[in-house]
Amino acid sequence: MKTKILFTLLLILCISVSFAQPDIAWQKSLGGSGTDSARSIQQTIDGGYIVTGYTVSQNGNVSVNYGGRDIWVVKLDSSGNIEWEKSIGSIGDEEAYSIQQTTDGGYILTGMSDSDDFFGENFGNDDILIVKLDSSGNILWGHKYGSIGIDRGYSIKELSIGGYILAGSRGSSLWIARLDENGVLNDDVSLSTYFNATAFSVIETNDGGIGITGTVTIDNGDGTFNTELLVLKLNFSLEELWVHLYGGTGGDVGRSIRQTLDGGYIVSGWSNSNDGDLTNNYGGNDFWVLKLDSNGNMDWQKNYGGSLEDEALDIQQTNDGGYIVVGQTNSDDNDVSGNPGTNIYDYWVIKLNNTGILEWQNCLGGSSNDFGTSIEQTTDGNYIIAGRAFSNNSDVSGNNGNYDYWVVKLGLNDCGGVLEGSPCDDGDDCTINDTYNSDCDCVGILDSDGDGVPNCDDVCQGSDDLADADADSIPDGCDVCPGSDDTIDTDSDGIPDGCDNCPNEANVTQEDFDNDGIGNSCDICIGDDSVGDSDGDGICDDFDLCPGFNDFLDSDGDGIPDGCDDDNPLDIDNDGDGQTENEGDCDDTNPAIFAGNTEIPYNGIDDDCNAATLDDDLDGDGYLLSEDCDDNNALVNPGATEIPDNGIDDDCNPNTPDSSLDVDNDGDGQTENEGDCDDTNPAIFAGNTEIPYNGIDDDCNAATLDDDLDGDGYLLSEDCDDNNALVNPGATEIPDNGIDDDCNPNTPDSSLDVDNDGDGQTENEGDCDDTNPAIFAGNTEIPYNGIDDDCNTATLDDDLDGDGYFLAEDCDDNDASVNPGATEILDNGIDDDCDPNTPDSSNDCVEYMSDFAVNPLTHSGAGFNSITMLLPSNSQDVTFTISDIDQKLRGNPRNQFTEYVEVYYMNEFGSEIQEGIYSGANVNTTTISISGLVESVTVILYDGQDNDSGNSMMSIGLSPVTYCIINAPCETDSDNDGVCDDLDVCPGYDDLIDSDADGVPDGCDGCPYSATDDSDNDGICDDLDICLGYDDSVDSDGDGIPDGCDICPNDASDSCNSNPCAPDQILICHMKNNGEYVEICVRENQLQRHLDHGDTIGGCNNQRASLFNKAEVELYPNPVKQSLTLNIKNITITEAKVSVYNKFGQLVYQDLNVTKNKISITISNYITEAGVYFIFIEQDGVRLQDRFIFSNN
Repeated sequence: MKTKILFTLLLILCISVSFAQPDIAWQKSLGGSGTDSARSIQQTIDGGYIVTGYTVSQNGNVSVNYGGRDIWVVKLDSSGNIEWEKSIGSIGDEEAYSIQQTTDGGYILTGMSDSDDFFGENFGNDDILIVKLDSSGNILWGHKYGSIGIDRGYSIKELSIGGYILAGSRGSSLWIARLDENGVLNDDVSLSTYFNATAFSVIETNDGGIGITGTVTIDNGDGTFNTELLVLKLNFSLEELWVHLYGGTGGDVGRSIRQTLDGGYIVSGWSNSNDGDLTNNYGGNDFWVLKLDSNGNMDWQKNYGGSLEDEALDIQQTNDGGYIVVGQTNSDDNDVSGNPGTNIYDYWVIKLNNTGILEWQNCLGGSSNDFGTSIEQTTDGNYIIAGRAFSNNSDVSGNNGNYDYWVVKLGLNDCGGVLEGSPCDDGDDCTINDTYNSDCDCVGILDSDGDGVPNCDDVCQGSDDLADADADSIPDGCDVCPGSDDTIDTDSDGIPDGCDNCPNEANVTQEDFDNDGIGNSCDICIGDDSVGDSDGDGICDDFDLCPGFNDFLDSDGDGIPDGCDDDNPLDIDNDGDGQTENEGDCDDTNPAIFAGNTEIPYNGIDDDCNAATLDDDLDGDGYLLSEDCDDNNALVNPGATEIPDNGIDDDCNPNTPDSSLDVDNDGDGQTENEGDCDDTNPAIFAGNTEIPYNGIDDDCNAATLDDDLDGDGYLLSEDCDDNNALVNPGATEIPDNGIDDDCNPNTPDSSLDVDNDGDGQTENEGDCDDTNPAIFAGNTEIPYNGIDDDCNTATLDDDLDGDGYFLAEDCDDNDASVNPGATEILDNGIDDDCDPNTPDSSNDCVEYMSDFAVNPLTHSGAGFNSITMLLPSNSQDVTFTISDIDQKLRGNPRNQFTEYVEVYYMNEFGSEIQEGIYSGANVNTTTISISGLVESVTVILYDGQDNDSGNSMMSIGLSPVTYCIINAPCETDSDNDGVCDDLDVCPGYDDLIDSDADGVPDGCDGCPYSATDDSDNDGICDDLDICLGYDDSVDSDGDGIPDGCDICPNDASDSCNSNPCAPDQILICHMKNNGEYVEICVRENQLQRHLDHGDTIGGCNNQRASLFNKAEVELYPNPVKQSLTLNIKNITITEAKVSVYNKFGQLVYQDLNVTKNKISITISNYITEAGVYFIFIEQDGVRLQDRFIFSNN
């Protein structure tokens, strides 16, 4: 057993030295101040990258946002710089989950959309979206496919036969679709066998099939459910070839599938099971990786992770036959290390070998949550990763606010910590003897074992990498089987034949019970090592029929081995020499041959029946008598070396001299064998006196120098002092020592002591530029000439007043209070901020900007809607823009319209003046400019076609209004808000504090955190009002619908009236806070707000039931002081949004990516004021609302 353990340790040691964990080559945070989440990345054919996901930003790197979440596609170059970016979306939400470069150089992506005006109408809730882009990101075409349920496209690939294969879900069923080259549906299939199924990843297989992985929900038959990992194989006709489910009794999910080099498959996802197909769980979800054969049968499976949550989202086979996996983790134990946050999610990257053994792992991120979603090995052998990061420290930098796309390039280290391909890598092998002067990656590296290979490249630390006695490319110090080629392994058990105790039979453990050197797997005689097979017949001695003889020799076939058979013919002396075959006669037909006879040399007969007694080559030197001149002396033969002066023809060759080195050819009394190194010159012999510089080795001793007597590497012809090793042409001149150290009289003893520019000062005396006589220490500094005249950096050449601004920016460089960063002080006659456009006089007209209280201005039906802005006194030069003036001339004539906009203003005399009328038939956007004094501005919207737009909703956009007011000094400003009392909008409060930007200061705003008011005075702002115009708290029948909007206010079943709505009301299907749908009647001016909430016009016959059930939600403790726990039971939360609002409608907390059923919120970090708060849980178009009380007592 000791042998087995030692072998295993050596094997692990020699394997581990070859693993190299990559570092970050570069990283990029991409996005704006909103949430930006990357879902998919791929290297492009030009060496750059394409990445997609979604964004809600409209600043930073994001050029435009069309409303809600937009798909955001970003093209990067090979260094991660943005080449172009594209937002794709409409007024609703759009997200992308997968992107791939197509053979035409463009891109295909898939995801979801809930917009109604984007590539066709909405089928209900989220629809599957496919978009084709050209190589510059321009949209070529797009399609939506869907049902009334939740539909998502998670993965798309271009097919080798043309067109595309798409995987995702429609409603609760897995959906696979084949599309033609224009995205048109050719064929599709749904897997409806299971209650809830989703396909997350699809590939084309090398045999012309389709491989898919995902998850399904299994009904256990006892009222419980669990999810299992699905692997599915289809042909191009979408016919099922095989399907497998893997998992245990917990939750098991497949997120990524790739085909492997052996024709099988590698699948990754996560699991929290610890039974079934799994043999281990570290706690929570673990990374789960499955290797399958070509028919989907499991070769092996392994889980990886820590005690918290670890979820794998993407996997790929690497160039070395192993695998690279990415996902996220908030663990920091077991397989996970290096997580910089406490219970915080990081990107987690793991590298496996081809059998699933973990080679290295890397946590990437910072102190906030960071989620990795996509990975790919790049053409240079490194890795590109994408996801989203909230952090802005540690590995992450450049965050634009909230979550950003975070793209990371990993690269393997070259020597000295320099990344391969970086500007500091010269591309060489980086050895100790590197002679490249520009090689900064070899500076300071160590070679601890002195084998000429630096530590960072060392294969076998502590021993010589170049020593490889068995030439198997494994250094002897780490060789599993020294002296034998480690690469020869006949039985493929991982143990080289040279060290394998059963080389022809696989036995990884190498167990040898009886320690006889033969492993148990192939040992015929397992047991006491004293029991063997002493007669070599293959039968152990303790089972031998005839010990000492071959049990298999039975000449007469009587079952008794010949050696123990009394009637054996081998016991007959046939040749009369007195010996039988069993007694040792090896030829019983010849009486001259028997055991013990005298061997007669050279007769070609084994006279004594003993092969060990030689008949020829008696000295055993390998040469027969016919070749050997002395067959009794093994040292004499044709292969021996002639030994001089021994009197023997050692090599059996008389032509070889006994020794020519024993002749003194030059007569100097010394032969070559006696040390004469030149036996042709009598002046050269060992012991002679060496004469320097004659070019001759007079004394035959290379250690006695003939030239370069000081041993500094320079001969007398180069060296000006051949007796001083410190003086030579390669030495550095030492100033002021009086010695020509470098043997060059032209090198000054000190160049710093020469006054080169003739200004009377040398460099050693302080001259900082000895080439310019106008520059020297102590000179007068001349400002603004860009020269350090006095060689003193403390004397300023520019920015003389030290205010941080140079003369080119500063309008007064002698006054530190005057600069572009200063505040203009009125009426002081000084341009304090160096900006002539800033008013200096209190009589200047100061510009202001205000928003219309309603924007956009909307209207439907007959009549008109209008909005008026009252301006402060003395306002003048009014400007604003009206946009989206439109017309609709298609469809039902009842709903056609042409938007007409009339603009009026009231001048300083109180007269109302029409500024103009604008029609959607002629103009889409117009800018309104009104000069002179203006007291108010009114905008009116109506249908100019037939004064009735029917059910169509008209809408125009209103920009903020700019105007200026003569900056006359205030007589009084009682509330100190900078606005004179006669101009105060909200006396007694700060006019400049307007949290909801509705133009009404908070001090006078009934709903200061909502752009709407509480028009029905029920304590709930209009944008959160269920029944606008009525008291939401009055609900007589307790059905959750306020009486003012209840069809039957005294009947919770709403069955009191078959025709419920009054003529001036509209029937809609309203989603209650608990996820249920009810029918209510609303007035026309309430309709749009309900539609924005997700309600629909008409009855609820076709509405699906909510995924949420209020009875399945726990919210505790309530009231809460610090940490609030939200627990949703029996429902799988995959990607929900959790939001908390106060009673004014102000958002106080939000998490856009909740992936667990049970979460804990430290609510005291976000709320300080005691009171009632509303919590919303939203997923897949369904919203659940509850409320809780926060107490700070």
